[in-house]
Order: sequence, then structure tokens, then C-alpha cells
Amino acid sequence: MISNSTRTRSGHRRFSTVWAAAGCALLVTACGPGGASHDSGAAAGSASATPPGNATSSWRLPVQDVMRSHLDLAAEDLAVNVLVGECLKRFGLEPANKPNTSFFGPTSLLERRYGLLDQKRAADYGYWMPAPATDGGQKGISADETIVTYGVVDADDSGSPDDSSSAPPSFEGKPIPKEGCIGEAQRTLSGDENMTSAVYGEHIAWANDLQVKSFFESRSEPKVHAAEAKWSSCMKDHGYSFPADVFAAVNSLEKTRERPRAGSAETELAVADTGCRRTSDVAALWYEADARYQAAETARNAAKWADSTRFARTVRSNVASVLEKHRIGAPFLPAIRGDMDWSPPSS
Repeated sequence: MISNSTRTRSGHRRFSTVWAAAGCALLVTACGPGGASHDSGAAAGSASATPPGNATSSWRLPVQDVMRSHLDLAAEDLAVNVLVGECLKRFGLEPANKPNTSFFGPTSLLERRYGLLDQKRAADYGYWMPAPATDGGQKGISADETIVTYGVVDADDSGSPDDSSSAPPSFEGKPIPKEGCIGEAQRTLSGDENMTSAVYGEHIAWANDLQVKSFFESRSEPKVHAAEAKWSSCMKDHGYSFPADVFAAVNSLEKTRERPRAGSAETELAVADTGCRRTSDVAALWYEADARYQAAETARNAAKWADSTRFARTVRSNVASVLEKHRIGAPFLPAIRGDMDWSPPSS
């Protein structure tokens, strides 16, 4: 519903985008060029503290109470788009774009935060994940839709709202909501009639800043450094030459790739990579340091953290209600419900 050129107008969309961009190494791992020499691709693996396969369900970072997964944020985006569409129709406007009910990417914050862990997936797909069309399939929106959606004028017909120019107070004789239909949607999801896009975004931004900082701070711990060196040594035993950087293998590949065939050089590389992650225990050690750092930071900012946690729970509940009302189920609703119902697994 919201075109690519105008997605950054609302705080909600701005911070969804910032999180995805800032978390390149954290979430997707394929973030830069590198080099590798390949001699053989034998699988590696041994007993370790890293869960088998991709079963990181027993792992949960403190920040996950507020900083949702890609799938959670996609569900929230979808709910916002549905609400904006309903709002536009009150003004006699048909949204240029329908809500996007497809999803691409990791389903949880931890799925690839420390790299690919699922050895079966590595054997079948390598590092590949499906991706949407590069243009996103989005149509440009009209000046009228811009005015009502964002509450500002598209002054130069560029398809982007002009932040310096306020929209008229009404459209077709009906008052435009404060900050447009986007603002109305955010107030609905937050349950706060005084909510603004700026404050809405701040709740997500603080948690996002914490999870980015903790990723790098925890990685700098000596035991994590040592585990990455062990990973590098393990990879050398399997015919690959990489520095002590567990993202070096995936970063040696081109970013835009077709799905590799099973038994290809990429899948062999990925199998060795995931096996060496288990042998080195790098993911488990990194997670432990990551969680410890976040716990200390949230304790130091207890009041702010409690407020953001309440905000996140309210938004999740209201997102679920919107999705249920419009009969939008998997994969979005189960993700939201799962986060709402989450409790530590029994030992």
C-alpha cells in the first residue's frame, strides 16, 4: 500500500527499515565480499552447547520482549497497511497497493544472528533464502492518497510527502486524522490516543540500538574471539581458508544468487560452516555473552525498559486482533501469538 518512495515517512516504517539495514550481519549474514579457497567440503560436527539443527527455541535475548523478529515486524506492517486501507476508503480513496501478505527472511531474531546453524538446511539450500522482486511490486501513490495517508502534501508530485508542508485539515469534507491514516493506525495499535509517529518509533529505536550494540560488544569478548579462531581452524581442516570471522564464508559469495543445487560448492561450504560452528561452540558462547550484556543494560534502564515492554505487548495484541478480524493467518498470526504466549521452556 505504501510505495517505496514514501515508506520512510512514518516512524513505524522508518524503524522497521532501520532495523533490517542495521542488522545485516546480525540477521541475514550475507553482508560483504570476501575470499575463499575451496579444496573439499566434508561436513564437520561434534557434541556442543549449540542446539542441533536450528532449534534455538530455548534461546531468548532480553531485547526480544520489545525488539520483534522480521516476521513480527512484517505482521505489524501488514496490520498498519490494513488499517490505512480502511481509513483511505472512508475518504473515497482506493489504496494504490494491496497489503502484502507474502513474507521473506528469517522468522526470528536469532535464526541467523550468529550465522546459519541448521546443517540440514545448509545441505539442501546452502545460505540461500527466497527474496521478493527487486521492485517490491509497489505502485506509486497519488497526491490525494499521500495527503490522507501521511497528513502532508506531495508538493512536487514526486510521490513522496513534503514534511515541511502540512496537509489541509480535511479532504472531501471529512477531517484528516492527525499525522494522516498512518498516525491513526499507530494510535490504534498502541492503544494510546495521544501517540505520535515519533514516540512510536522511539520505542523500537531504543531496543534496536541495544541489540545492535550488544551484538558487537559481545562479539568482542575473548571467549567469542577464541571460538571464531577455532571455527577458522576447523574450516581449514575442511579445505577452506578464512580468517577468524564466522561470517567470512557466506560473505565470500555474491549477494544476488539463484538457489544452489544440493551437492554444489555453496552447499558443501555451508555444511562445513555450520558443522564448524557447532565444533567451535561459537554460537552458544556468543549468545551467552549477548544475553548477559542485554540483561545488564535493561536492568540499568529498568523503568524505560518496562515502558517499552508494555508498549510492545499492547501493539502485539492489537496487531493480532487486526489480523484475526481480516482473516490473515499464517505465517503472521502464529508469530505474533507465539511471542505473546512465550515462556521459558521447562528444563
